[in-house]
Amino acid sequence: MLERSVGILLYIAALTLPAPALAVLAVRLKVFPTVRKTYFFWAAVSLLNFGFLAFLPFPPLLLLKSRVPGDFVAFLLPPACAGALIVLALALGLRFAMRGKRFWVGADGAAPYLVNLAFFVAFVVAADVYKIHLIQKALVARQPECIQVAPFLTSVMNAGGDFQFFTHAVVVEGGRNYYWSYSRMTFFQGNEQLDPSFPCTRK
Repeated sequence: MLERSVGILLYIAALTLPAPALAVLAVRLKVFPTVRKTYFFWAAVSLLNFGFLAFLPFPPLLLLKSRVPGDFVAFLLPPACAGALIVLALALGLRFAMRGKRFWVGADGAAPYLVNLAFFVAFVVAADVYKIHLIQKALVARQPECIQVAPFLTSVMNAGGDFQFFTHAVVVEGGRNYYWSYSRMTFFQGNEQLDPSFPCTRK
């Protein structure tokens, strides 16, 4: 009953937004269970910051957003590839180790959720590692007096909001604040309006 209700709601949304036709077809006809479960997983992930991640359950919304994800592709691509490779290796290992057990390899079991969860975790970890690498690279020739970096997932959960209330990373050098930009993949200099809102507290 719940699945039918969700299918009806998504079908209505598809007519009005529209929502992803493939996902709607999968739910309505109860086919492509892997696609359906993958769609549900990323729809749930979008709730971390629906205002910024609404394109996960409703990809057509990308047409209405000028900065998602186009400006961030250069940063997102390496972690996404790393996450995909990690999950592929994990899936192949599990498939070999648990061959013959439908729970692990069957589309009707938990495998789609587990694979998507593994990719999500691997992607977030890889994004943090990549961000730290880029930050360290950007600071090689500098002598920062203070460095404060927010986790990637925290950045995602606060993305799209007022910049006055959150910063991805801040570095103080020579008494001036410099802020990390994911789209530029480097630091930019702050100003008198921004700096008082972001005191660096980690030396």
